[in-house]
Amino acid sequence: ELPCVYLAEAVPEHDAATTQMFRVPEATKCAACQKTVYNLEKLVVGEHTYHKNCFACSHCSTKLNLWNYASLHGKIYCKPHYNQLFKAKGNYDEGFGHRPHKELWDKLVEPGLKKCWFHWQIISLITTH
Repeated sequence: ELPCVYLAEAVPEHDAATTQMFRVPEATKCAACQKTVYNLEKLVVGEHTYHKNCFACSHCSTKLNLWNYASLHGKIYCKPHYNQLFKAKGNYDEGFGHRPHKELWDKLVEPGLKKCWFHWQIISLITTH
C-alpha cells in the first residue's frame, strides 16, 4: 500500500469548470412557508412552488389541488371563497381588498388623454361595466 501522503498527491486537481458541473442545485423554497421543497412533496403552480400540504386557501386553509383552486393578486383560494369574495363587492378588486381598476386607471391616464376618442371609449367601457 502507498502511504497516505502519496495518495493525496495522486488525486488530480479540479479546475473551476469541472467543479461548476458538479455543484448541488439551489434548494427550491415553498411560496407559502419558505422552507425547502423536495421533489416528492413538490407542487408547481405557475411560477410558484409549494409543499402539497402548504397549497391551501388563503381564507379558510382548506387543502387544495390543481383542479380546485383559483388565484388572484398572488394569493390562492378555494373556488367557493373566490366566488364569495367576488360577490361581496361585485368585482375581484374590492372583494379582495384592492382598489378598483377604475380608480387606478383615472390616476394613470393624463387629464388631456381623456379627450382622445380612443381613450374615452376605453374609459366609458370601464365605468359602465
